Amino acid sequence: MRTAAVVIGALLVVVVLLDTFETVILPRQVKRRVRLTTILFALTWRPYRRFARSLRNDSWRDSVLAYFGPSTILLLLVAWAIGIIGGFALIHWGLGSHIMEASGQKGLGEDAYLSGTTFFTLGLGDVVPVSGAERAVAVLEAGLGLGFLAIVIAYIPVLYQSFSHREVFVNRLDILAGAPPTPGVILKRFSSYGTDALRGLLEDWQHWTAELMDSTQSYPVLAFYRSQHGDQSWLTALVAILDTCALIGCDPGTDFADNRDSAELAFSLASHAARDVCDVLGGRVREGLVERSEGTHHDHLLGWLHNRGLDMDEANQAARSLDRLREHYEPQVAAMSDALLIDLPAFCPECEPAPHHHAPRSNGEPAPHHH
Repeated sequence: MRTAAVVIGALLVVVVLLDTFETVILPRQVKRRVRLTTILFALTWRPYRRFARSLRNDSWRDSVLAYFGPSTILLLLVAWAIGIIGGFALIHWGLGSHIMEASGQKGLGEDAYLSGTTFFTLGLGDVVPVSGAERAVAVLEAGLGLGFLAIVIAYIPVLYQSFSHREVFVNRLDILAGAPPTPGVILKRFSSYGTDALRGLLEDWQHWTAELMDSTQSYPVLAFYRSQHGDQSWLTALVAILDTCALIGCDPGTDFADNRDSAELAFSLASHAARDVCDVLGGRVREGLVERSEGTHHDHLLGWLHNRGLDMDEANQAARSLDRLREHYEPQVAAMSDALLIDLPAFCPECEPAPHHHAPRSNGEPAPHHH
């Protein structure tokens, strides 16, 4: 019985340390689905998401959802600490509870108390291990406790630095194209700025999507961190990039000819990011073209293409080319929208930017688009 306790305790400690290493230190996505972090997120996010969906007030819903990411980090740290303390308590009990305790009592409760005071390096001295094996275990746990606190101190600032860097671009895009951003506004503004300005924007998008993909794969919890305002998000920014690059790619005219290669590269990176982040979140991806909740304004799309000097046959052909491009990312962004409860903007190349009031609507309806 006690031998089994030692084995179980050691396995629990190893599992927690491995999960901590993979979550905090390892700079790559872990493909293994059965992990403490994954289980914790699955157990907490589903009921939390269900509760948030029941709220009819958009402002309340967004505020509730904004608490999930940061609170889950704290919950995860607590779970790791409890796992390590519990594992070492089982090891102490399995080794025979050779401790000197002020009250003279011995048992699993006193072993858990010894483990907790050792892990947090309190040094109270009212419970002391007396055998050589348990002293060695206590020293090992104290060292792990110091290392755990150091990791926590380093982990949270790095996480928020990545979040802040991501949001700088989201705020810039909000000023540039409204909230939520629309591709028509971006192309309309940059068509007057010149090809060099559009090329610089596309290059900025390439850097941002690559950083988004890397940071979210390294720290998946970042996907749950909400922006400052309810009508902003990293997902709508990613969709705006994809929509704009798809419009440039399907337009056979000469206005975007100098930037078509940059747009194709930005589209490739952004669609790759959409697939990888969707895989991290485990969203349900449906095959084929998935229409967004607000739809696609085909009449405006055809009108936009026709106004670029195309006849209706060429406009219809370009629209079909656009649908093929959208099939590369629409299922993924729709799955992430459903998983994270983030509304996607309508695909409208002729929309005007929404006003920058950042006030969520209280009746649960999306903000209107101005054409």
